[in-house]
Amino acid sequence: MATEETPPGRRRGSCCDLDIALAPGRAADTAALFKGLADPTRLSSLATLGQAPGPLCRCNFTAAYDLSQLTNSG
Repeated sequence: MATEETPPGRRRGSCCDLDIALAPGRAADTAALFKGLADPTRLSSLATLGQAPGPLCRCNFTAAYDLSQLTNSG
């Protein structure tokens, strides 16, 4: 039985070369950002900021999301 050699540049079990688009360190940083945004209130607040025609006061968020001032200032 003949053994099949792995072509240069390929790892055993892979079918082709793959360029990793996001370095591991950058992937970890981005994952941490997404973890922070995973809270529905945070995500909604960010969307509200993105659509606001101008600056918003912190008190707008406190009232709109029924948050305490301490929660809202974080």
